[in-house]
Amino acid sequence: MTATAKRILYVTMGVLAGVATWAALELVLRLSPGYLVHAIAQGVLIGMIFGYAIGCTEGIAINEPRKAAFAGVLGTVIGAIVGGGATVGVSAGLIAVANSLGTDRASAIGLVLPASRIVAWGLLGAAIAASEGIRTRSARRAVAGGLGGLVGGFLGGVGLEAMIRLVENPVLGRAAGFVILGCGVGFFLGEFERRFSFAKLRVLTGPLRNREYVLSRRRSVVGSGLGAQVYLRGYRGTEGSHAEIVESGGDMLIVTAEKDVRVNEETVEAERYLKYQDVIDLASVRLLVLPA
Repeated sequence: MTATAKRILYVTMGVLAGVATWAALELVLRLSPGYLVHAIAQGVLIGMIFGYAIGCTEGIAINEPRKAAFAGVLGTVIGAIVGGGATVGVSAGLIAVANSLGTDRASAIGLVLPASRIVAWGLLGAAIAASEGIRTRSARRAVAGGLGGLVGGFLGGVGLEAMIRLVENPVLGRAAGFVILGCGVGFFLGEFERRFSFAKLRVLTGPLRNREYVLSRRRSVVGSGLGAQVYLRGYRGTEGSHAEIVESGGDMLIVTAEKDVRVNEETVEAERYLKYQDVIDLASVRLLVLPA
């Protein structure tokens, strides 16, 4: 899958997560819990669903169901914790806003609370999208996800609040709103990941030929292990953690420990600086270094 196709996949997964979130929250609404319980349940559900969708995206992008399932489960757990925690803080803020409304309460409710909820959607989107960086233990990815989630959640929140008011049927209004929210989070998450990426690797040989791996982490493991960011299953001689691509101060290095690694046909003893258009051979697989 190309980098562009991956960004489209992010949007698709965001929309699907939005639909699933809407369906789950409609069920919660029917149970008629109190405000705080509903708010926490909303945060946990949104975190779980979006955490699963975002976590799965990497594995789906490289057509690896095992990696998608593994990352999806971790994303669900982390998303639930982050989403629930963020919602508690946001809910406390909304309650404070509601309690501080002036004498013109009806006017304030019509303006202040929707605006507060839009900000809340942005903060919640940032927290959930940043959880992907937590899952992958990448500060760069956490920042990219947080910014993407913030912008996508904020703009999606505007759409959600607008749909609730413009669509006569409240159920359909919420459905349309959550689709917009999911689309916004997915689009901007993919866009910020691209902007924070420094290179990509294209596979030139074997069963994964033409597959691309975007490099956005400071250290990316290349190998056949399930935890590798550049996951190369099915290549003879490729080990679980065969090498690492390291970004440092704007430079790229490939680091290896006495493994079969060559760059432009020259053996790498320990590490070597990389540049665009370099060709890397790891045992039986060949990779091309390209701009992100």
